[in-house]
Amino acid sequence: MLLVTGASGQFGQATLTHLLTTLKVPANQIIAVTRSPAKLADLAAKGVTVRAGDFDNEAGLVTAFKGATRLLIISTDDLTQPGKRQAQHETAVRAAKAAGVEHVVYTSLQKADTSTVSFAPEHVGTENAVKAAGFKGYTLLRNGWYFENQLYGLPHALKSGTHYSAAGNGKIAHIARDDLARAAAAALASGKAEKAVYTLTGAAEYTIDEVAALVSKAVAKPLAVVQVPVAGTRSGPDGCGLPGSPRQGFRLLRRQHQQGRTLGRDRRLQGADRCCAPQLRRLAEGERGCLHGVRVSFRTLRKPNNRHSGRAPRSSEARCRARAGIQLLSVTQEEAGPPLSRG
Repeated sequence: MLLVTGASGQFGQATLTHLLTTLKVPANQIIAVTRSPAKLADLAAKGVTVRAGDFDNEAGLVTAFKGATRLLIISTDDLTQPGKRQAQHETAVRAAKAAGVEHVVYTSLQKADTSTVSFAPEHVGTENAVKAAGFKGYTLLRNGWYFENQLYGLPHALKSGTHYSAAGNGKIAHIARDDLARAAAAALASGKAEKAVYTLTGAAEYTIDEVAALVSKAVAKPLAVVQVPVAGTRSGPDGCGLPGSPRQGFRLLRRQHQQGRTLGRDRRLQGADRCCAPQLRRLAEGERGCLHGVRVSFRTLRKPNNRHSGRAPRSSEARCRARAGIQLLSVTQEEAGPPLSRG
């Protein structure tokens, strides 16, 4: 049995969709754990086992995890208290071990062991907990920076025509959330016995100036980048309504850029073709959060991969994704070594 935690969240639902539709995993072989089972009534109707589970309740998680052989721990979004998220993750790891889970897949952070992003140590701590738990195997997915994160500040920037940034010439190989969810689903369903760490990124690296140029072209509006100190970018995340800890994380990421660091793709790549996420289009059309009322088309961000040009799309979603372009998912496998130092 395959189990997905955080199943009612964006990443969890995308992963479940890929398990069911992309990978054709039978619904009766999937367990979805969430704090809000009512939100997954549609999946329950399809035959997915839906269970209640809270990362703050270890005994409840042990019960929820029973019967699963491979389990995906999706990192929680509780950044309100430093260290709380790691404690929640470690609770899930202990519960998985107690429930007899054999293989754990965990969604970590790119360059978690060297990043100065405020929540990076929590990912390193969780990776160490997974390695030390004694599972038969584990897959640690060090996920790159979401395309969607770049969209939080766009409405404000497009209104003024100016995007204030402390990124300097730093580059990010952005990747869509849906691509990462597909990779998580594949790792979970593979049945592969391994102890491995993978870094997942987009195929191309962009500076903030290059991103602004692409956005400007897509919406036919001018968008100029003005470089400022990290402290000068505080108003952007504040204006989007992000709580304190995520704001700090975004500012520390900008500081990495300012210092010439990158979250780019690794040069030692194993190519795997993935489509640009439909969620990106919906986000860009202003369905959620700070993008309300703003329409952005990202068709120009990716050109179709010619290797797919001869394949007929099998659904309206596939046709939509084909029109949006193909996102190349870059994957780097790292050797699974001893627990990492948190510095």
